[in-house]
Parts: sequence; C-alpha cells; structure tokens
Amino acid sequence: MSNAVIISLAVLGFLFLFFTISVITSLIFHNLKNSRICRLKTDGILSDNFLYLDEKAIFFGIKTSGFRTLRGNGIFIITEKQIYFSLFLPDKEYKIKIDSIEEIRTGKSFLGKTKFRELLIIDFKENDARLNSAAWLLSDLNQAIETLEKILKR
Repeated sequence: MSNAVIISLAVLGFLFLFFTISVITSLIFHNLKNSRICRLKTDGILSDNFLYLDEKAIFFGIKTSGFRTLRGNGIFIITEKQIYFSLFLPDKEYKIKIDSIEEIRTGKSFLGKTKFRELLIIDFKENDARLNSAAWLLSDLNQAIETLEKILKR
C-alpha cells in the first residue's frame, strides 16, 4: 500500500472515531437532560408555576467553594419561592430561596472563570446568614433578570 492510501485510511478512521464519540456524547447528554426533566416534574419542582426555565444553563460555581467549585451544564429554574439549579454531571442540586437574595448583578467572569459573555451573578445569604454568591451563563439573561426583579418587588 502506498503512503497516500495509508494516510487516507488513517484520516477516515480518525473522522469516524470522532463522529462516533460526538454522537454518543450528544445522546448521553440528551438522555441526562430528559431524565432530569422527568425527575423535576415528578418532584414538583418543574410544574406549571415556574417563571423561567433554561435547559442549557452553564453553572460557574459557588463563591464559598472557591476555585475547586464544580462547573457544568444543567437546568436553571426560577419559581416564586426559589432559584433551582440541577447539574447534569455530577447529579447535584442547588437551591437559593428568593427571600435570601441580596443582590442580582452581572459580570463577565466568576471565580476566575469566563466565557467572555455576561453571567447572572446572585448574591444571597446562606441559612447561617453568611453571604455567598453563585453564577450562571444563561440563554436569556435579560429575561431571567426581569423575572427575578418582578418577584423581588412583590
């Protein structure tokens, strides 16, 4: 076999492997999202009374966890009583009570991490009255901020 044929077969093999891994990864995340949505409906978190939903939110972490905080994709929900976020991997949930929110702000980075787009940053009080912060990259940042501001005015 000539070198050109060997190189062509190697490139085709690499492309096939890349495509296969991409499809499998996409299917895994799709299944994770769907199973998480079903669980949220069953638990009553994702019911008809949610005010904002983002199935493609990216979590930038919790301030008190520092630089070792988890970052990842998940489902972000705003209800009348709480902000709820569920990470896909690992299976972890975060809940922030609306009445514990101190400030809603935006920024391009959080805990030294950035995507060069505006993030939603929520400053809130923990149960022990410590101030903490969390940040997300959302599909519709303006809608999320408007929703939170309406709730907080009530």
